[in-house]
Amino acid sequence: MKTDLKFFIKSLAINTKRFLDKSVDVYDRMVHLHPAEASKIYIDIGKKYERRGDYEEAISSYKKVVKQDVTNAEAHLRLGILFIDAGMTEQAVETLKKAELIAPDSSEIHYWLGCALFSGDNFTDAIASFKKAVELNPVNYEAYFRIGLSLDAMGHVNDAIEHYRNAINLNPNFIKAYHSLALAYETAGKRDDAVRCFKKSIELEEKFLNEDNA
Repeated sequence: MKTDLKFFIKSLAINTKRFLDKSVDVYDRMVHLHPAEASKIYIDIGKKYERRGDYEEAISSYKKVVKQDVTNAEAHLRLGILFIDAGMTEQAVETLKKAELIAPDSSEIHYWLGCALFSGDNFTDAIASFKKAVELNPVNYEAYFRIGLSLDAMGHVNDAIEHYRNAINLNPNFIKAYHSLALAYETAGKRDDAVRCFKKSIELEEKFLNEDNA
C-alpha cells in the first residue's frame, strides 16, 4: 500500500505543478516520509521541471531539498548549474562551494564550480577547480577545454593550445575545441595550424549535420 501511494503522490506531483507541495506534505503526514525519500522526490521533480524548461520551479524544488538537508550534494549541484544558466554567478559559486565541501571527491562538482568561477572572470580559481576535476576524472575533456579557455583569457596562449589539444585527444570530434584551438594558433602566429583546425571543425560540423538529416 505504501509503495502504491508513494507512486501516486509522486506522479501527481510531477505532472501537476499546483499540487506539488500539498501532495508531498500530505504523503509525509500519512506515512511519515523519511527526509531522504522526500529529498529524492523533490530532486526527481526538479529534474522533470528542468527537462520542461521550467527553471524557476526546478530551483524551487532543489531549494526545498537543501532547506531540509543541507548535506545533499546533488541538490546543491543542480542548483548551482541552474544559477550558472540564469547568469546568477555569485549564487552559483556559493552553492557549488557548499557542494564541494560535502562531496570533495566529485569531479562533476569541481567542474561546475570551475564553470561558475569562469563565468565570473575568476580564471585563476576556475583553473584550480578544473584541474581538480581532471585529477578525479582524467578523461574529462570538457575540463581540459575549460582550462584552455581560462588560460586563453589570461593571455597564456601556448598553454591554452596544450589544453585544447588534450581535450581533442580525448574527444576527436570536439568541434568547440577545434574552433578555440584554431583561434589560439592564429593568435600565436601559426597560420597553417590555424587553417588546418578551422577546416577540421567545418568537416565535423558538416558530418554531424549530414547525420542529423539522414
